[in-house]
Amino acid sequence: MDAKFIKSLIFKKLPVLIVAVLVFFGISENIAQVIAPQVQSVVEDVIEEKLEEKEDNQIENQSGLVVRVYDGDTFNLENGERVRLIGIDAPEVDEFFSVEAQKFLEDLILNKEVTLEKDKTERDQYDRLLMYVYVDGVFVNEVIVREGLAKAISYKPNTSKQEILEKAEKEAQGEGLGVWGI
Repeated sequence: MDAKFIKSLIFKKLPVLIVAVLVFFGISENIAQVIAPQVQSVVEDVIEEKLEEKEDNQIENQSGLVVRVYDGDTFNLENGERVRLIGIDAPEVDEFFSVEAQKFLEDLILNKEVTLEKDKTERDQYDRLLMYVYVDGVFVNEVIVREGLAKAISYKPNTSKQEILEKAEKEAQGEGLGVWGI
């Protein structure tokens, strides 16, 4: 059975079932008919939330082939989606280490299949996918920061891996790598 069929079945039959149960337990039919729509509303909200979670989880497990790297934290997939790495900020074009950051990301992911993991929000104001990225089991966001080629920057609400990124940044700072060696 598909989710839409189940949802429509529940929405059509639930009020009748609630009224029947409440009347069975001795609550007057008039009160039961008033309560039933409120209970149905709560159930509808829960069902909607679960369906949205299911859709979100499909995005979390998405993968794709990287066909272009723009800079140290942004790239394109074969399907045309532009992806921005969550929780990091690589140097912009014409800033120190921008070329190194871009080259490092290219060497790491260009023409390779990557796995994308969503945090709280899926897209930014530029319609880029906001993702944690993995290639061959390597956490790309972390390794770029660990090499000193990007800074760990918290962009709320997407902060579930921020501690990992901040630890990588401290290690890069301690060793004077990349932007931390200037």
